[in-house]
Amino acid sequence: TEELLTTKEIAEKTGLDLRTIQRWISDGRLESRKIGRDYVVTRSVLDDFLAHPPATLRAVKRAKKQ
Repeated sequence: TEELLTTKEIAEKTGLDLRTIQRWISDGRLESRKIGRDYVVTRSVLDDFLAHPPATLRAVKRAKKQ
């Protein structure tokens, strides 16, 4: 069984804002499943998403470095 991560766990692991992750899910950019009240993302989907990030993620990373 593959590891499932909640949006909160993703935010904590990546340092990204929770609302950004939620927006990517609602926009359909980040594949997820709803379990109860939480949206979860598989580890492999997250890894692939982060390996090929949208332009907004690259901009956030650049801004944090400054």
